[in-house]
Amino acid sequence: MELIPAGSYNTKNYCSKNISVNSSVKQVVIDMVFDPQTSGGLVISLTEKRVKECLDALLNEGVVASIIGEVSEDNRDGHVKILT
Repeated sequence: MELIPAGSYNTKNYCSKNISVNSSVKQVVIDMVFDPQTSGGLVISLTEKRVKECLDALLNEGVVASIIGEVSEDNRDGHVKILT
């Protein structure tokens, strides 16, 4: 049985107009993105130039990390695409 905090639904509803999720993304990943218990530590936003450097540094320290989405320049309203 999964336990999802109510705040997760509130966050997802609030952000839903600015987020699209690839159909291949597992529900557990979507739930983690909106989990209020992980806010601030789960998602890091970087410029494209800094992504590889940061990801390599995190992985070298044993942190489980991956690229999960992008903010596209052509969408000025801050729409985020969750990819993986």
